[in-house]
Amino acid sequence: MAGKNIFIFDTNVILNDPYAIFAYDNAEIVIPQTVLAELDKLKTGRSDREVRFNGREFSRILFDLSQYGSLTDGILLDNESIVRIFPFDSNQDIPKSLNNRNADDRILACAWRTVKLNPDNIVILVTNDLNMLLKAQTLGIKVQQYEYRRSAGPLHNFLSKFKSRRVTLLWLLVPIILVGLSIALWSFNVPSPLPAGNSSIITSGSDPLQRFATQELDSINQLKNNPNNLRGWKELANIQLQWANSYRNAGRTAAAKIKYEDAANTFRHILKADPKDIETINSLGNINYLQGNSDQAINEFLQAISINPNFAKAHYNLGVVLLRRQDLKNAKREFENYLKIEPSGSLADRARQEIAAIEASFSTNKSK
Repeated sequence: MAGKNIFIFDTNVILNDPYAIFAYDNAEIVIPQTVLAELDKLKTGRSDREVRFNGREFSRILFDLSQYGSLTDGILLDNESIVRIFPFDSNQDIPKSLNNRNADDRILACAWRTVKLNPDNIVILVTNDLNMLLKAQTLGIKVQQYEYRRSAGPLHNFLSKFKSRRVTLLWLLVPIILVGLSIALWSFNVPSPLPAGNSSIITSGSDPLQRFATQELDSINQLKNNPNNLRGWKELANIQLQWANSYRNAGRTAAAKIKYEDAANTFRHILKADPKDIETINSLGNINYLQGNSDQAINEFLQAISINPNFAKAHYNLGVVLLRRQDLKNAKREFENYLKIEPSGSLADRARQEIAAIEASFSTNKSK
């Protein structure tokens, strides 16, 4: 439809905020059929509880809207936006760089065809997936990241929809409650049980999330002009890691999981250029530990140590993981290794406390 900007939503946007389709006024919101297929997979998958909830909530929203017309043809909202489903046709021509068997590529194909079919409109792919973002840019597709919005705008849209009786009172209360909970969580800085510090297992992250979104987009734009800038990739990875930690501290585990994966993908990209970058390997270990992959985290910390036995942070982080797994003897050894290398380091006091606690545990067990 000429005149309206067209926004194509990636799956991760919906899983981050199922009400995102109401955040754009006087626009055309396109949901690729592939996104619906990925949401269906969540019903039987082992996804995070919040992710499954957001997927189900979005399905309920579409079901409610479907009562007022055809989603394939488009449903008009009160904010003058149109929501429609874009069916996937495997027989349609797509760029050779895309593979129909890959879900992300099918979404990119949807965006690419929408651009071709709407030369008079601005077509924008909305995604928080770094790899998709970069790939879209190579196809000439405009890209925009979506950040969960706490402003009154989405609430106003819900109020408008309730007024027109397109949603029930329960549908209105759900986003209000979610927004209220989000604000409450952000009002408290939940402390980490592990020490903060540069590239250590847990890092603090209480900066406003909007700043991270702006910084990430700036970094991506700079990398677009200079994709071989390794320092720029490292800055991007650290921004994503801090952003993920902020989500985690705010209790938004699903959003944190997505950003941790973004950071991990960026760190892996760095390792392709420099396989022996111990700081990057250590950061990947941190992410895997935070995501519950302790075996992989241990392997990465050991890899960093094998490259440089005097890399103190990897010894400390390895000690933390081993301690949480109740491998007290080896955990104590790694904390001691850290102190041999950095006896006055930023984590030295914490390492000594852990050693003292382990020794006390040994003494208690001997006395029994």
